[in-house]
Amino acid sequence: MFDRRHIFEVETSKPKSVRSTLHRFWSEFQGRRLVLVVVLILAVFSTWTIVITPDLIGQTVDCYLTPYVQQSVGGMEQAAQASQSNCWFEDNSAGTPSRSDALAGVRTIIILLVVLFVVGALTTGLQFYMMRWAGLHVLNNLRIKIFEHIHRLSLRYYSRHEAGEIMSRLTNDMDTLQQAVSFALVQVVRGALMILWLVFVMFRKNAPFALISMVMVPFMVLATVWFSGQARKAFRRARREIGGVNADLQE
Repeated sequence: MFDRRHIFEVETSKPKSVRSTLHRFWSEFQGRRLVLVVVLILAVFSTWTIVITPDLIGQTVDCYLTPYVQQSVGGMEQAAQASQSNCWFEDNSAGTPSRSDALAGVRTIIILLVVLFVVGALTTGLQFYMMRWAGLHVLNNLRIKIFEHIHRLSLRYYSRHEAGEIMSRLTNDMDTLQQAVSFALVQVVRGALMILWLVFVMFRKNAPFALISMVMVPFMVLATVWFSGQARKAFRRARREIGGVNADLQE
């Protein structure tokens, strides 16, 4: 009878040094770091396409809709002055745009938005493809190194470690790394860039409103910490279940 408790401990064990583990994993990308640089550039560009979209929609209102409505209806002088000061897409210093000029400007912004959506989707897909390509090559090298390493181990190691534990290292851990490298890493980088960029844009446009919108940030951080803790617990429970399955298969 094999010791299932030992398998459970192996499935949920923590790394002895996170920094050294990440450093060793980063060294596996040697020779493919140019791909990572390209992925980072694509992530910055795709994030820019997302951040600039609301600004372009705002330019539609400030440069064309508000001046045209003010000219047609009247009584919106203060709003027209504010919109003119915020307008950078069109030079309205010569006067209020005519109906044809406003329609042409709105049409131009719509075309730009469509182009940004298409280009953003293409760059996002390309960065996921390139990251997955680099990650799968790294994981292939890791699998080869692990396969060569287990053949160099002594018989004493196999007498002290169950086959289910070794099988878990070869399958479950590598699958987790594959998911992290192919999808999660890109999402984390894009999410961090988007948050920082949006905060910068909000404070640049209107600091008081930006501070008001940042009131919810502490609650979001607390919720994120709580959900991440629950996710780690659920992940460890899943790993224990996997360890039980491996123990049953071994027996």
